[in-house]
Amino acid sequence: MKVVGGHLNAAILGTLVGSAVLNAMAFGASAAGWLLPLAVTFGLAIPALVYCCTFVGARMWLER
Repeated sequence: MKVVGGHLNAAILGTLVGSAVLNAMAFGASAAGWLLPLAVTFGLAIPALVYCCTFVGARMWLER
């Protein structure tokens, strides 16, 4: 179980990082000036929020 958990944690981390980078690039590609940092921040925040909502929702479901 620990070996599988380690692989799953690595896969989750890789997916989140890859998604965040690609989102930031996509949001930032069409932004300019002062909107660029906001677009990149928003692109990075989306995968983090999805992870948090999934984690909390799964934990609540399992511990009901």
